[in-house]
Amino acid sequence: MFFLEVSVGQYLGVGGMSVVGQLAPIFKGVGYSAIMMVFLENVYYIIVITWTLFYLFNTFMDLPSLPWSDCSKGNGTWATVSCWAPESGIPYAESVAAMHNISEADTETAVEQFWKNEVLHASGGIEEIGEVQWDLFICLIVAWALVYGFIWKGLHNSGKVRTGTSCIQMSNDIALACLINFDFYTF
Repeated sequence: MFFLEVSVGQYLGVGGMSVVGQLAPIFKGVGYSAIMMVFLENVYYIIVITWTLFYLFNTFMDLPSLPWSDCSKGNGTWATVSCWAPESGIPYAESVAAMHNISEADTETAVEQFWKNEVLHASGGIEEIGEVQWDLFICLIVAWALVYGFIWKGLHNSGKVRTGTSCIQMSNDIALACLINFDFYTF
């Protein structure tokens, strides 16, 4: 559908918003609805970029480990008494959740608790509005600024960015392969 819209639009010399209206005037609103859908999709993807930036910043703030790797890192902030991370090595019988008589099936991992309580700050229901999460708001501003910068500079600069990031990725892959092989042969 998109290819048809673009090719007919190029033939008629009009944009995607008015190409369907040129073919059949009764469908003039199709172009407006397509623009609205693209706008809503862009807003959704900006939110995903915001969450990515939030996780990236939190990762660098808590190096060498991840902030959601263990429930003890979130005590008093995002981890509740139902938090239990089986991969932490603590048996369920010795966990905080077991001490508070929470069944193993009702526990949540540290990753789930970090997402729900630190990233989303999920409330008890829709009747509780909550407040602005300033750290996410700042990440949202940075995400919009990044997207604006990419659009402003145009696609002709994306080749330079791709070349730089692919070189970094290749060096990371080589370093990781060397570390894995080193650990494999030392044990």
